[in-house]
Amino acid sequence: MRCQPSPYIVRANYESNRQRGTGMGQGQQQQQRNLPVPVAPPPPPPPLPPPPPPPPSQQPPAISKRNLVAGGVLAGALLVGIQLSKGMLTRMRPSRDEAELAAAAARLGIGTTPRPKVQITLDGTVVPIFDEATQRVKALSVLGEDGRQFVVTVDPKLPSRLLVQDRSTSKLYVLQTRVDSVNINNPLAMTKLFQSGWEQKLRPLQ
Repeated sequence: MRCQPSPYIVRANYESNRQRGTGMGQGQQQQQRNLPVPVAPPPPPPPLPPPPPPPPSQQPPAISKRNLVAGGVLAGALLVGIQLSKGMLTRMRPSRDEAELAAAAARLGIGTTPRPKVQITLDGTVVPIFDEATQRVKALSVLGEDGRQFVVTVDPKLPSRLLVQDRSTSKLYVLQTRVDSVNINNPLAMTKLFQSGWEQKLRPLQ
């Protein structure tokens, strides 16, 4: 027969176990108090602002090959048109000048029909008028300083002077030279003769 423990022994064991449990609970609480308090991490830094837009390019916009080709074609067509117009004006002007010079030469007594040819003078203000039969200079077309044009021939009565006719008014003047006989086939001499101030030496034909 088993004997039961005394109630006093049971109570003593209960008290002992309760105190042991209380002591363990206090120790755990003390250990929890001594643990470091966790610190919250710092907030993340704010995001960086977006980079500024790049400055506008200073270079001119690129030109495509198509635009270059089109521009070249347009420039070529324009140049051809200008050349054609110049050619037409050049062809029209000599014919008119030729008729006027022929009429003026006829009034001065030149037998054959003069025809203006390529300038052979130094400054371009004196243009020779050739005789078609002899291919020699029979008259001169001279541009004055004020823009007037004159037809010049040798006076058949006095070879030392020249007859000068204003093409705009058809008036006749005389230009006296220092030589006994003027040779209008000498382009250098004629260019020197019709230098600056020659118009002041003209005298009306009487």
